[in-house]
Amino acid sequence: MRALATFAACMLGACAAASGPPRGPEYDPANTPEARSGCPAEAKAAKQAREDAIGAEESGPREKAAAAVFAQAECERRLFDALHIDGMSPEDFKMSVGEAKTQFYSAQNLYLEVVAFNIPTATVAGYSRLGDLYGAYANKLRKSDPGPGVGEGTGRATWLAEVEPIARPVDRDALDYYGKSLDVVMMGPPNFADDAAVAPYVKAACAAIRVGEPSKLDGYPPCR
Repeated sequence: MRALATFAACMLGACAAASGPPRGPEYDPANTPEARSGCPAEAKAAKQAREDAIGAEESGPREKAAAAVFAQAECERRLFDALHIDGMSPEDFKMSVGEAKTQFYSAQNLYLEVVAFNIPTATVAGYSRLGDLYGAYANKLRKSDPGPGVGEGTGRATWLAEVEPIARPVDRDALDYYGKSLDVVMMGPPNFADDAAVAPYVKAACAAIRVGEPSKLDGYPPCR
């Protein structure tokens, strides 16, 4: 049992981290590193939009940049959704974990960049989608399958018991991001939650909090 716990923690990235997904490179929106992307068209458009927004005093170029970066984030998120954490051997499993982490970071950093543009509608969307991303990561952990030969004599239930303490903090991170999204809505103008550009993200955030931490709903009038 102890060997399985150690394997679960280390392979899923919780050896050094107390909670949440293992942290990627430190995010710096002023110097976002260019990495190879599975979304080349979106990445190219985002890069151009960033360049067009540099030094712009009006909000238009920043809004366009936020939209372009968000589009790339959504594409990277779809690639993340398509990945599975599993394998027929420890080596295969480790590789699948690495691929999932890399794609997770790609989407995460882009959503954070969207938030950094300080465009209210984009910030609500970025935070809400970060909540979705973290929730999806937690679900992948729970569905992970290291394949045969891991912890002899242990079954699926044992594996899930070891994974749950790793996934639970990721759920909390997701709820924190949903809360940040709703905090922005509450600072906005009257009826901001009904704006077509933010309403779907408000709905998603409220639904997630209603399931994950319903006691917080009273603090968020948009969810009533």
